Amino acid sequence: METIVSPAPQSIDVKILRIEGDAGDCSREMGRLEPLLDNLLATDLRYLVVDLAAVSDIGCIALSKLMCAVILLRGTGGDMVFAAAQDSTLESLKSFGVEKMVHTYATVEAAINAVRGPITGSSAERL
Repeated sequence: METIVSPAPQSIDVKILRIEGDAGDCSREMGRLEPLLDNLLATDLRYLVVDLAAVSDIGCIALSKLMCAVILLRGTGGDMVFAAAQDSTLESLKSFGVEKMVHTYATVEAAINAVRGPITGSSAERL
């Protein structure tokens, strides 16, 4: 599993976390996700878009770490959303009930636009 953090274009309060590869529970690199999220949350981060386009597998450990991050962000007036998840990843989000807690958008751009403004249930690109 690889992770890349970058600022969102033209959005100083939005960061993009791109996760690539295997984020399943048996992934050898899984232990790197929690310190990365802790470091992000220790900054002035307000909104986090998690780009799942290149995730081949995601398990309950990764999802639990991401759920802790979303709770902490929302506690400070921020939010986290998912973007560009493949069908298999979407199925995992549904099977763990995560899609009820975190909005998922078809593209990173749609996710960035959503966190910049109010997130509504009628968003055309929300999955």
